[in-house]
Amino acid sequence: MRPAEALAAASRLVPPLLRIEGRRPAAWMTLVAAFGGSLGCQGRPAAGPLAAAVGGLLAVAAVGHLPGDVGLAVRNEMSLLPVARALWPVVGALLAATWLATQHAPDAAAAAVGVAASAVATAALVAAFLRSGVIESVAATRSLASIGLAAAAGLAVMVAGGSPAAQGATTTAVWGLAAGSTLTSQTPDRQTTSGSTWAGSRRRRPLAGSGPAMASALAGMAGFYFLAPQFAWAYAVIAVGWFVVLAVPAATLPAGPRAAARLVQSAAGRPAGPGSRAQAVSLVATTAGLLAWPAVVAAVLVGPEAWRAGGPLTALAALGIAAGLTMVAAASVGARLSGDAARAVVLSAAAAGAIAAAAWGARMPDAPGLRGPGPVVGP
Repeated sequence: MRPAEALAAASRLVPPLLRIEGRRPAAWMTLVAAFGGSLGCQGRPAAGPLAAAVGGLLAVAAVGHLPGDVGLAVRNEMSLLPVARALWPVVGALLAATWLATQHAPDAAAAAVGVAASAVATAALVAAFLRSGVIESVAATRSLASIGLAAAAGLAVMVAGGSPAAQGATTTAVWGLAAGSTLTSQTPDRQTTSGSTWAGSRRRRPLAGSGPAMASALAGMAGFYFLAPQFAWAYAVIAVGWFVVLAVPAATLPAGPRAAARLVQSAAGRPAGPGSRAQAVSLVATTAGLLAWPAVVAAVLVGPEAWRAGGPLTALAALGIAAGLTMVAAASVGARLSGDAARAVVLSAAAAGAIAAAAWGARMPDAPGLRGPGPVVGP
């Protein structure tokens, strides 16, 4: 689609969509979360990477689940729907930026603008994945992985003493590399029916992408718990980050068509289909177990040191909270929440958790790897 055609399509599409989308709870949740998250990013040592993570999480939450074949339309103007939905967190972030600017806090306003920019970029990446033919939950996972890797790189620059400009440049560059490499190396799902999310998720392994997660978890256990224990807090970032990337999009799928559900349940062994509570519980438990056992091993090996702030038990507690919230939200799909609302609840909570973790690191004078040289755990 040419830029002129995209602009014309947007002018026709966005106004009616805003009226329709205003009835989605996820839209208002992400708007409010973006406003509060933008305010929470101000004054943090890693404001740039934190803003990128918050904006990316809320963009995926705002996009949610697309109706029918919208996400797979290659040249249809409706393929702009993900970007249109992301306007809700963008508006929330820009409102926060305006308010901060009136309070004579230009640096804080810049962080809020970063949240908005990250939301737009992530939504555009989701739309690009969908136009190339991947299913919605996989597009969400890959987009979250790209922004997560970029934020982690920016955080590493901050820990190494880099300036805010260096953090922002690193975050942007790594996001571009991650997004570009993922887009060029993907395999389209080529599902074109209205049940594409159900069928595509059914034939995929629930833990696709678990290889890189397991490799980084093992490297993190060795590096952060034993070789450089002053950075022990980083394992919690790795574990919770991978959990959000792998488990949340797939665990908050809407229930599939009733006919498809009955067909799956009639198969030998009564397998759990995508969107079912059994499938969500299994996915959450498997992903949490995959990421928890390196911290369990470290806790056993370091003994009493595991109880210190930032140690293995801290990572296990953070992972347990994320898994519990995701399981509750997934169990509520169809009863109290839609799939969109469930995903928005979990991802908004993840954004709030990232801001809370940043606040913890800034307020503790001996926060491991951030403020003080003292180790937290060690053999």
